[in-house]
Amino acid sequence: MLDYLKYLDKKSSDFLLVYLSSDGEGPSESSFPKENRDRWIKNFTVMAYTESSDDLDEYQDTEDESSNDQHNGANQDVSSLSTWLKVCKEKCEVDRLRWFLGDAENFCTKTFGISKSSDNVEVQIVESFLLENPKYLNTAHAVKEAWPSVVNKVVEPFFQHFADTILVKLAERKDIQRWIKPSFEGDGYIYLCLYSENWIQYEHPDRCDDTDGRYCIYFGNDSKNKPDWWHVGVRSPIEKTNMNDVEKTRFKIIKERLDQEIPGKENDHRWFPRYEYVDSKKRDWEPNLETLLDETNRKKGDDSKFTEYYVNFFWEFADKAIGILDEIEKHP
Repeated sequence: MLDYLKYLDKKSSDFLLVYLSSDGEGPSESSFPKENRDRWIKNFTVMAYTESSDDLDEYQDTEDESSNDQHNGANQDVSSLSTWLKVCKEKCEVDRLRWFLGDAENFCTKTFGISKSSDNVEVQIVESFLLENPKYLNTAHAVKEAWPSVVNKVVEPFFQHFADTILVKLAERKDIQRWIKPSFEGDGYIYLCLYSENWIQYEHPDRCDDTDGRYCIYFGNDSKNKPDWWHVGVRSPIEKTNMNDVEKTRFKIIKERLDQEIPGKENDHRWFPRYEYVDSKKRDWEPNLETLLDETNRKKGDDSKFTEYYVNFFWEFADKAIGILDEIEKHP
């Protein structure tokens, strides 16, 4: 490791060498002697693939707080490669690159880390039980194989329940139409689109036909084949690079109005003049499958807090966005 650092230092003093390991353990004493580490504090860090580790303290406790600002805080706020990939994904505006980052993050979690559907204690208990009771290993493997199908069979009816609850709020709007894809089948994404028959219908060979070529209020997952990274936004019927000058101007006007009237982070990309992600602590549905199933079966009740959270998240954005589109996209 010391040889790598010396080589990079000859090329430039402004670099950061990131040492990746499955558990956050740093290089050996022979590879990187402790007496040499202070010399490279600004140029070296250890990062686990998925989980932060106590082993990182050996390399980071003595670091100056400002030493890695130019490296986007690699030693400060990002505890693992999967966390860094997730942050990059949230900021990325290019669909294909965002999908790649999401797949890479999922690979790190699946291959090196602890499943996001359980916390450390639960995983450790299951691991110990299986090692002490090997007769259940085949059953555990069967559970693993069945899990994706189980997730879909729980998520699909819950998403339908969520969409039905949204429609109750729009009972008086007979012009509002709904398009819903509640299953991962096909492209790996689940989504809901709401649009008005009174909004302008765009004619374009590459338009979104699920809304008959109209702007829509969109809600869906952004992590392929996983009920994670849920977001709400206004989606254009045409990808921005395919728009003519008039369509680009309308896109810009819609974005400006949304940013003015809806508080929060002003995310946008070539399909969305504005979108927002669910809070990171509530973004993943897999750890909440029991709750999803219970609230789907109950339909109504004072304890449907998960449904209520998502409905409120969606509606706080959609209510204002629908008003803006009513004004800007109304048929002349």
